[in-house]
This record gives sequence, structure tokens and C-alpha cells, in this order.
Amino acid sequence: MFRYVRSRLTFANTISMIALMVALGGGAYAVQIAPENSVVSKSVENRTLKNTDIAKDTIRSGRINDGEIASRDIGKGEVRSPDIKDGDVRSRDLRDGDVRAAELGTIIGRSETVGITNGDTGSKNVQCNPGEQVTGGGAQWDTTEENAVLLESTRVENGWTATGWHNAGGGQKQLTITAYCLTD
Repeated sequence: MFRYVRSRLTFANTISMIALMVALGGGAYAVQIAPENSVVSKSVENRTLKNTDIAKDTIRSGRINDGEIASRDIGKGEVRSPDIKDGDVRSRDLRDGDVRAAELGTIIGRSETVGITNGDTGSKNVQCNPGEQVTGGGAQWDTTEENAVLLESTRVENGWTATGWHNAGGGQKQLTITAYCLTD
């Protein structure tokens, strides 16, 4: 048996076996001797790292430069409200259609009415409830007579205020003030 193997053993066979063992064992040797945390950015070819290659909580926001992550890099639902601090997103950061009404919450109209006697002025302030945010407002008379005048209708704090005057004759006229409030 030994003679048979020896008769087939040539210089070319020997060198090719040695080359094969070095090629197969060289990568394993490199992995065994590579020091921990020795892989640096220039050691990695672009676009070769996958999510599974990166340990959880390894890359933090402090290590990412402004503009390095675009919206196309973020999957749907990956950024949630608790991930965003107050003031992080401004209107200039949003494009048309980025935020839909259904994503904001529900808008509720909160109304109160003030009776105004002929020749007098009257006003009312309607506030949104705690946790709500005023988005707009307005006022409306219960009459279409020309002598019922809306003097002011404006946002005040987290609500809406309106002032009216009427000289339309008769008794009281009703002015209804509405604040439109965004709920959670």
C-alpha cells in the first residue's frame, strides 16, 4: 500500500496539497489571532455589513453625522413617538403628505355661547382641555342681521376668544365661540 501511494506522490501533488491546506486554514488562523475590536471602517467593504453583523445598541445617534441617514434608510414604523424629543422635528423637516390627519389625532370643536344685549359688546374665551392643543377657532352669530358685528376672533393661550357687538334691535343675540382642539 505504501509503495502505491509513494509511486503516485509527485512534487506537483505535494505542493498543491500544501497550498490547499494554507488556503483553507489561513482564514481560520486570521480569525483566531485577530484582536478584539480590531476591525475598523476601512477594513470593511461598502454595503457588505448586514443588520445581523451589528450587535444591538452598538451604533448610537452620537456616532452618526447629520445627513447620513435619509428617510429611505428607515423602515415604516421604526421611529416611534417616544424616540423623538420635543423640538426634534420642525415643519421644514416635513414634506407635503408626510403627516396625515389620522396620524395626528382627533379634532374636537369645543363651543360656548354668550348672550349680547342690544347696544352692548360681549366676549367669551373657550379653552381646550388639558392635554389638547388648539388648532384654530371662530365665532358665529345666531342672526344674519347686518348690525351684529364680530369685533375680534383670535387664539388666546390654548383656546379661542371672540368679541361681538350688536345693534340689531330686539333682545339678546347669541354669539357662539368655538375652539378646535387636537386630542391625543
